[in-house]
Amino acid sequence: MVAYGGGVQIQDGGWGIQGDGGAATKAAFNLNGGYVEFDLDVSQANTGVIPNIYTVSPDGIGGGFTSDRYCDDGENDKPDCLEVDWIEANGGCGGATTLHTVSGTGPGACNYWGCRSTYNFGSSTFHMKVEYGNDGKLSITRDGQQISGDSLDPAPSGNDWGIVKSTYESKGAVIYSSQWTGAWVPADSCGGGPGDLDGSHFSISNLQISGSVVQGPEPQKCSGPQPSPSPPTPSPPTPSPSGQCNLMPGKNNDGTNLKSSADKTGSADACCSKCSSTSGCAGFTWVHANQECWLKSAVDSPRDDACGGCVTSGTVNAPPTPVPTPPAPSPAPSPSPSACSCGCTGDDLRACVAACPSDKFTECVQTCDSPCASSCTGGDDGQSLHDCVAGCPSDSFMDCVNCCSTEFPSAMLV
Repeated sequence: MVAYGGGVQIQDGGWGIQGDGGAATKAAFNLNGGYVEFDLDVSQANTGVIPNIYTVSPDGIGGGFTSDRYCDDGENDKPDCLEVDWIEANGGCGGATTLHTVSGTGPGACNYWGCRSTYNFGSSTFHMKVEYGNDGKLSITRDGQQISGDSLDPAPSGNDWGIVKSTYESKGAVIYSSQWTGAWVPADSCGGGPGDLDGSHFSISNLQISGSVVQGPEPQKCSGPQPSPSPPTPSPPTPSPSGQCNLMPGKNNDGTNLKSSADKTGSADACCSKCSSTSGCAGFTWVHANQECWLKSAVDSPRDDACGGCVTSGTVNAPPTPVPTPPAPSPAPSPSPSACSCGCTGDDLRACVAACPSDKFTECVQTCDSPCASSCTGGDDGQSLHDCVAGCPSDSFMDCVNCCSTEFPSAMLV
């Protein structure tokens, strides 16, 4: 983002503007087939002042948009270019959506005067989602209110939407936002202009953009931000398909993306299953709005997603890897190793494992390999997790169960 004016404050996912000023994306996006959504708060905007958010399509911003490259489709001294006004508000009362595709004035065309739809707000804080078809045609949802491209007056032609489509493809759309005042205001039933600009404030928050960059730098992705400067958490062992998921709705675990693009899944659970079955995946972030599943090779500590619960993150824990069972020895060994039954190493360990019976092989190997320690139960711990837990004394039952789980880790207590 780039800001213009002393009263502009850029923040994570948006900005606030006090008085005369503006904010814009450094990149220009192809929004055909994509969308932009955000929350708009005009509760502190004055009548006769025009807070707004819209797109313009300038040339030559490979290094990023700057104010000297600004253009629009209005009667002013700026170069003409496609201008799509998603919303221009009259304070906190009402506003308008306007399309400007061609130069000139006069009725019947989407020119400087524009093809417009005007409405009242009802509430001065609301959510907006601007969606584009692959043909360039837009549709806006404002807290449930539908503002379709067909509702604009005069009605845009197929050629107008074709201009949007081709311009977004070739130049992209810089998202620009400002507030200003003058004699003309949208929704003039709310009151006329000019208004008190210096005392007026509005904000955009939770901004999300689904589109591809045509000009300018690639922005930080919502679901795959860069790791923090502190050393990342070491990657845990690769989980198996039966790994267990830990879901964290409304949290982003940042970290390192496993791939350069996202998979598509229908739910966070499905995203977790995708991670569980993918080699090297330690966690994931699932974006609710577009169902993008970002697999992570490493994750950081979870944080609030700063967009009001728009993502679900998670980690995957691998189950213990079972010790492979060798062929049963012949003749059949005694029920337990005759020597070095715990804390074995070297030749003693090999002899201990070779003496393990096939029907208790895994538990026996764990006994051979584990250090000699005191009993969990205070007596005979038995040959299985079930036997061990059954012998736990009531006055230290949970400590005993934890000890038994460590002694027999390959078993599962149901």
